[in-house]
Amino acid sequence: MHGHLGAVRLGLIVPDLSAPDAAPAQRHYGVSFRHLVDAGLVAPGASLTGSRSGQQTTASVTAEGRIRLDTGGEFDTPSAAAIAALHVRSWNGWDFWRVDTPNGSIRLSRIRQDYLQWGRKAGEQNELPAHGG
Repeated sequence: MHGHLGAVRLGLIVPDLSAPDAAPAQRHYGVSFRHLVDAGLVAPGASLTGSRSGQQTTASVTAEGRIRLDTGGEFDTPSAAAIAALHVRSWNGWDFWRVDTPNGSIRLSRIRQDYLQWGRKAGEQNELPAHGG
């Protein structure tokens, strides 16, 4: 018996870990934080905030498109910055960090989604849809 459940071996169902529809642990979008800065979707000097268990962390965007924690340290990726700020081994910085904008606070993951959907041209013209919350 083969398929999604796997094969029967010694009376046990052994999962088929190579199933083509197995979801990967992480997704790769092909977009870096620097892409968002270069497209004008996140401005140098912008304030970033993140919150976990009631503790708020703040950072800013450098002119070089890096994330500078208010407590020190500069990082190329949102996740590396979140990991350093939270003192954890792994964390999704795209969902952790929010950019403060005139339209409210927007998650980096949402800005990345807009970049993928609307592309660089929309970002350069500041035509991305406004988001609240």
